[in-house]
Amino acid sequence: MGSSQNNTQQLVQFSGVISNAALSVFQSIIASHSVQIKLVKKRKSKYGDFRYHRSQKTAQITVNSGMSADATVFILAHEIAHFLVHSLYKREQAHGVQWKNTFGELLIQLMDQDIFSESVSRELCLYIEKPTATLRRNSCLHKELFGNDMIESGTIALNDISKGSKFTIGQSPRIYEKLDKRRTRYVCCCLQNKRLYLVSQHLMVNTLE
Repeated sequence: MGSSQNNTQQLVQFSGVISNAALSVFQSIIASHSVQIKLVKKRKSKYGDFRYHRSQKTAQITVNSGMSADATVFILAHEIAHFLVHSLYKREQAHGVQWKNTFGELLIQLMDQDIFSESVSRELCLYIEKPTATLRRNSCLHKELFGNDMIESGTIALNDISKGSKFTIGQSPRIYEKLDKRRTRYVCCCLQNKRLYLVSQHLMVNTLE
């Protein structure tokens, strides 16, 4: 089975969740790529994610079920942008310039098709100027997309924020800075006591970007 047919088949699971117009946009974007896409059970720590499994050389996108059509399209676009950037640049920062540009262009393409509701489109016009890894600093857009469904502590994996980013863990007031990677962990500096810690790349943290 070719990648185009396989990806189209995977997107069928989103039928009835998002519009046919949105499905068409996504199908055209990933038609020539090989990526596994899954609609999964709701997770408290994240709305979606992208992972590349180096040992198997496979790419996977997961998106939470139970979200509104606008939120599902937004998150799917967010993760597809990660995939596209990884496919082209490999070592590009998770939410660096290339991702911001790719995500912004994808959102504009979706908006041109009138896929988002009017209220979400208004907020996206501002957001597109400077896309961010999380919506923590854009409460208006977050409310339009997810209502009062705020993600609990642990908004993003440490692996998905850029080197030099500041973050907190859980409810702790301590602020850390992400430094260099050592195998599966990152060296992080606590800004309060200046000590260095090795932190798992998969730990969910609260970014302060």
